[in-house]
Amino acid sequence: MKHAAGLSALRALSRSGLPAESFIAAALEALHGIVPSYRNLFDWTDAQGNLIRYYFEGPIDHRIAAHYFEEFHNRREGEAMPQFRQSVNGRALIRGADELDRPEFFRSALYNEIWRPQGLHTRVEAIVKGTGGQLLGSLVLYRAPGEPRFTQDEEQVLAQAAIYVSRGLQAGQEAALSDGFAE
Repeated sequence: MKHAAGLSALRALSRSGLPAESFIAAALEALHGIVPSYRNLFDWTDAQGNLIRYYFEGPIDHRIAAHYFEEFHNRREGEAMPQFRQSVNGRALIRGADELDRPEFFRSALYNEIWRPQGLHTRVEAIVKGTGGQLLGSLVLYRAPGEPRFTQDEEQVLAQAAIYVSRGLQAGQEAALSDGFAE
């Protein structure tokens, strides 16, 4: 299997006990070798699906980020795709590229005001849950315009990778607790 080495490296990383932010930064970087992507994002959520914080690779245009949170997050994004809270609380663990590959999405304000200025064109998303089924967050891989859409094979590999992301986040929490520090 061509993804085995990358998944093995991510599995080893998931056992490191790194703090959450350090683990996610390393895991998102490692994911490029497993499922090629332009930029990756992780959104931490509480148990109800509310966004707590996020880590987005690469430079962030803070005006666009502010515009997204003011206008689109759990509001107008519903015009083009499922709202964030709806996505993370839904039944699907993988939200595939097919979901957004339609003309209406590419004509939407969300795409033209948020995604396109950041060089984002398509995405695949994994909802990350803990071993007890508790919601931990959302792992999103993006591709740029002109790059191929994510395939079903890549979506399946991302589902495997999401298990290691979950384990890594939980290992970091356990290490912090055993050291007497809580995240």
